[in-house]
Amino acid sequence: MEGFEAYVNGFVGEVTPSLSVVIVLGKEIIYAKDFGIADGSRDMAATPDTVYQWGSVTKIATAAAIMQLHEKGLIDLDAQVSRYLDYFPAQYPITVRHLLSHSSGLSEPPDFEWVNVRLNGTPMPDLDLVDRAYYEELTGLMFEPGSDSAYVNSDYVTLGQIVAKVSGKPYIQYIQENILTPLGMKTTDFTYKSDAMIKNVASCAVLATEAEAMIATMDEVRGLGDGADFFGESDDQYA
Repeated sequence: MEGFEAYVNGFVGEVTPSLSVVIVLGKEIIYAKDFGIADGSRDMAATPDTVYQWGSVTKIATAAAIMQLHEKGLIDLDAQVSRYLDYFPAQYPITVRHLLSHSSGLSEPPDFEWVNVRLNGTPMPDLDLVDRAYYEELTGLMFEPGSDSAYVNSDYVTLGQIVAKVSGKPYIQYIQENILTPLGMKTTDFTYKSDAMIKNVASCAVLATEAEAMIATMDEVRGLGDGADFFGESDDQYA
């Protein structure tokens, strides 16, 4: 592993502040190591307990939830999305499978992520309202469903709403009860809830030289003047 670790150490601390790597074979952990500083302001090195923002890794949980419900016969992967969500525009022949594979042809507004991001301790966005608003403003597709692929977050927000509709439970509750809890994932969630999570959280970081421009962009898109609130302490490299 010397070559691999030398490679990781070559960019951790420069482009990436910290990184935790685990390799699993079957049910056995065959390699685990943590690199870099998880929080520069606290001089906190990455450890096996470090809690990272999982961001788009939530898509794995969402896809697993869809497949669980499919295995129960509650979701047909090749059914049109409009079968499950009454607000979904039926004129677009987009299936659940198209959403799963990012081949729906749906586009993502440039401000989609910034508008919906929230500070910890503040209410999360209402995912039902987020999804409905997206389709109210949709004017067309980038390509015919299934003919191409393009990675867009809106595909998976809609899948989450299908999970909620079919299961009869809010998306987050379904994921907690059917994926996170059965797997014993006690420090994985959609907000930092426990003392262990807060104590070991790796701060989301950007290069310090980019922070000012990012704050300006957030303020412009969100219109709330809260961009600076998303940044805490800074060091010579990161904000």
